[in-house]
Amino acid sequence: MVHILDHETDTLVSLIDYKPLSSPIPTTESLSPPTTEEDDEDDDALNIPKRRKLNSTQQVDDDQLFSLAISKINLNEKNIEKDNKLDTKKEDGPCTECKTIDTPQWRRGPQGYRTLCNACGLRWAKQKNPDEARPLKKTAPKKATPTPKKMSHLLFHRKEFISHGLYSVENRQGTNKPTRFELPLPIHQGESTLLTIKEFELPPFIWQERELNLIKSLKDKRPVFTKIRSNLFVERKPKLCPDERNVCHCKEPTGENEVGCGDDCINRLLFYECDPKHCPCGPKCSNNRFQKKQRKYKLEVFKTDQRGWGLRTLEDIKKGAFVIEYRGEIISQKLCEERMCTDYVNENNFYFLEYSKGEVIDACTKGTEARFINHSCDPNCHIEKWSYRGEAHFGVFASKDIPAYSELSYDYNFSTFNVENEQMCHCGSESCRGTIGKKKK
Repeated sequence: MVHILDHETDTLVSLIDYKPLSSPIPTTESLSPPTTEEDDEDDDALNIPKRRKLNSTQQVDDDQLFSLAISKINLNEKNIEKDNKLDTKKEDGPCTECKTIDTPQWRRGPQGYRTLCNACGLRWAKQKNPDEARPLKKTAPKKATPTPKKMSHLLFHRKEFISHGLYSVENRQGTNKPTRFELPLPIHQGESTLLTIKEFELPPFIWQERELNLIKSLKDKRPVFTKIRSNLFVERKPKLCPDERNVCHCKEPTGENEVGCGDDCINRLLFYECDPKHCPCGPKCSNNRFQKKQRKYKLEVFKTDQRGWGLRTLEDIKKGAFVIEYRGEIISQKLCEERMCTDYVNENNFYFLEYSKGEVIDACTKGTEARFINHSCDPNCHIEKWSYRGEAHFGVFASKDIPAYSELSYDYNFSTFNVENEQMCHCGSESCRGTIGKKKK
């Protein structure tokens, strides 16, 4: 229920149902309250425009008056909202320095209040007169969407789509495809030669070179091996006995060209090498050939007539001289038998030398040229076992004077358990035993 005031009777009037009327918007004169003569006199004294007087014929209905008042209030509210929007737009304009629009807070600038963005306002407040406006940070470019990779291993991407039948792709050919040049097949005698089956034969020129031994066969190819400077221990670590001192009683030589530890050295007689740290001769000691890995003479691997590959000297060698050290892999007897049945099952030549009880030197793949020295029943070299710091070293020494370009050989002197597997000896010496084995008593 709504109550309005009647200006004529000064009483409240109750309105139960109110419906707004679609009437034109009233003016200020039409909405002014009714006046009396006393009010007009007061207005004249105050220079106020006279208010409208209502006649009896111009009575306004209370409902219409209420609706007009409400519409005026609504109109005023809308105008206020529009003014506020215009004011905010005018105040929050773009920054006068960097022309940005989005900023968390507007600040005072040289052109007035709320004319700079937050960054420019802080800088201006600090410097009072900035020379250059700080540019905005460039935004990172948007990453391009990655193109999907073709999965060529999938069946879908390897599938070929055809639209002209199942086997049309195989028979389809380009109309402008150039024809490939081809020689015609032979005719008459050439055709019969082409069709007849004949066993393969080497061409005459290759056969002639083979007969004259101008072409090297695979048998003439030198065996490949890896050269090593010391023995390799496969199944155990080498023994290092620094406390083992075999000090000789030799005297240090006084002359400049004299050498210590000669043939009368007790260590040399017992096949021990001197330790340079404890030897009385010091650096002039000559009993250290395995330590220095000396090799004075030039040697050459060559092909023999009946005994495969051999080793010969290119210089004269005196009796008792050290020629070369026999090196290889130090393995156990069990591993040696396993290699004989697996790695060397198809080999015809073996390069083994007994190292100690239960151990063998295997020089088949790694070693020195001493592996090529053949057996002879009348050899010109022999093997000596020397010791140094708990480990053995095997060297080839000259048993007599050896002239240049002579083949080196020593007596293998190994025993065979099966008589049928004995190897024939082809040394050609007058005292040849016929087989490679131990000397018969």
